[in-house]
Amino acid sequence: MIHGMATHGLGSKSVELFEDMVRSRIKPNVVTFVALLSGCTHAGLVDEGLRYYEKMKSEFGIAPTIEHYGCVVDLLGRAGLIREAVEFINQMPMLANAAVLGSLLNACRVHRNVEIGGFIARLLIKEEPLNGALYMSLLSLYGEAYRWDDVKKVKEEMKKVGCRKSPGCSLIEVNGVCYEFISGDESYRAISELCLRLALLGTAIEEECNGIFLRCFEPLIRWCYSSSISATEFLNKRVLTSDFTYYFCCTLLFDSNKPIEVIVTVCFS
Repeated sequence: MIHGMATHGLGSKSVELFEDMVRSRIKPNVVTFVALLSGCTHAGLVDEGLRYYEKMKSEFGIAPTIEHYGCVVDLLGRAGLIREAVEFINQMPMLANAAVLGSLLNACRVHRNVEIGGFIARLLIKEEPLNGALYMSLLSLYGEAYRWDDVKKVKEEMKKVGCRKSPGCSLIEVNGVCYEFISGDESYRAISELCLRLALLGTAIEEECNGIFLRCFEPLIRWCYSSSISATEFLNKRVLTSDFTYYFCCTLLFDSNKPIEVIVTVCFS
């Protein structure tokens, strides 16, 4: 039950269940604390999570495993405490594995800590030079910091080692029918009208914001400012992500008054 609450983001409920468990004199084990720390992580309960981590050792005599250390790193990282997470990793009695470092890398990307994130990414890439997901995390990290020279270098490195990212795939269900969209796919029948609408949207956003670009549409505006851009050019620029595709295809084909359920959006690597 503690794990179930944690999985659904109900960290406070996980804590309550754990306290009920202790009061009932049921001894928690290694797995219990993984679930508890995970619940604290997803609910942002940093102080509570750190307190239970200490109590696990002092009161319950349970030696932390790599899973517990990973939970604490994730706990600190999600809260933006990047340097504290690094210090915690340095104090671990064993080397951090890919899961722990990956958690810290994701936190660096979210909180835009390019220096530490870049260092972590390079460590992971050194161990897995053909892991496309690592390169994409590094590209995202540099791109969000507007470090375009570094983005170019990473892309050149990917090409050199022969690492390619598989296109993103998004699926939606409308009126009982499932539609699949692939990033850069030109086969969709409404692609020309889709590109035109995207280009017009880019122009409208710029006019509305008086030159202040919305971050989520920056790649779109850069390449679609001119409505004369062809569909092929647009797709070659890789701006047409699967997310953009399914969203705008919905506006083209479906009744706007009906709800559209997004089944899943994934990026295969």
